[in-house]
Amino acid sequence: MPLIAYREQRFNSKARKTVEQAKSIIDDLKAQGYVLTLRQLYYQFVSRNWIANTEQEYKRLGRIVCDAREVGEIDWLDIEDRGRQAMLHGHVDSPEKVLEGIEHALRLNPWLEQEAYCEVWVEKAALEGVIARPANRWRAPYMACKGYLSVSEMWRAGRRFERAIAEGKRPVLIHLGDHDPSGLHMTEDSETRLSLFARMGVDVRRIALNMDQVEQYDPPENPAKQTDSRFAGYTSKFKTDKSWELDALLPSVIDGLIDAELQKLLDRDKWDATLRREAEDREPLRLLGFRWEEVRELMLSDEHPLERLRALDEVTWSIGKTLRRAAPVQAERLAAADARRAYVRPDPKDDAREETEWSEEALDVDVSDPFGPELD
Repeated sequence: MPLIAYREQRFNSKARKTVEQAKSIIDDLKAQGYVLTLRQLYYQFVSRNWIANTEQEYKRLGRIVCDAREVGEIDWLDIEDRGRQAMLHGHVDSPEKVLEGIEHALRLNPWLEQEAYCEVWVEKAALEGVIARPANRWRAPYMACKGYLSVSEMWRAGRRFERAIAEGKRPVLIHLGDHDPSGLHMTEDSETRLSLFARMGVDVRRIALNMDQVEQYDPPENPAKQTDSRFAGYTSKFKTDKSWELDALLPSVIDGLIDAELQKLLDRDKWDATLRREAEDREPLRLLGFRWEEVRELMLSDEHPLERLRALDEVTWSIGKTLRRAAPVQAERLAAADARRAYVRPDPKDDAREETEWSEEALDVDVSDPFGPELD
């Protein structure tokens, strides 16, 4: 938790109250695993009737939160800007670090066994992190459209859906946006243009923000933009000149809506079978990470490492066969040691076998390295 102070400042009583309220909201949602944008934090204030829903109050909250972070009262990681991020290059300083957790790079696609192909789109970049959680949970592609999607990106999306349709999949798009004239039209626009480029109708499901959810969750309202060309049609249909932003819903509510819609599309038996197969395939990769030095020595010590391994396996099998025949008690002891359990000597009354001493001369097998120097 980087509470880092860069300067000092004393807050007046009103600003102090705002800082404490902000910290309470942040702590509550952080406990649920969410990091907020300033806009989302603002709507949580408005929904609790702590401030008015005005641009002036939004700017005031922004200034106070900024000050609280700079004086070390709010964690620098508790508020994020999802629209501006530096692209940094990762570095790995050893082969062991490359292999550490390498098994997680193996990710099978459970949707290949499903009847549907589905993507999740949200209108705003600020909510990309919120939709990412349920989308990643169910491995569904997702995207922040940042308003109306560009023709270039819509064409690429159409190609993805077209390929899925060619594979016999049912195309489904889950869409979320503001409840305002343009936000509602963006869903219709996505359906029209996506179906054009996919060369087939796409099942577009707008799961938020809808009027029944406005009535259920009562998010803060805003005046709809009268300059929007769709304003007249909007007010005629909904009998209101108010609008509501998707950001005002709690992240957990948005998460739940997406989660429920994705689960409707799944055959869970097929899904779970794919994940079990993935877990089995990951295990050898996990062991590879722990045994890098052995792998490195094997790969660099001989031009034919696989042939060497096969030959040594044959020698090991031959030794084991001879050992079991010539010295059964010693074989049982070795097996017990290999299994990391204590060897229990059988009672002579129950087992008439005699313990046989053995030596290398008693083994009728050549145990030399098949690829090593010949013995004199």
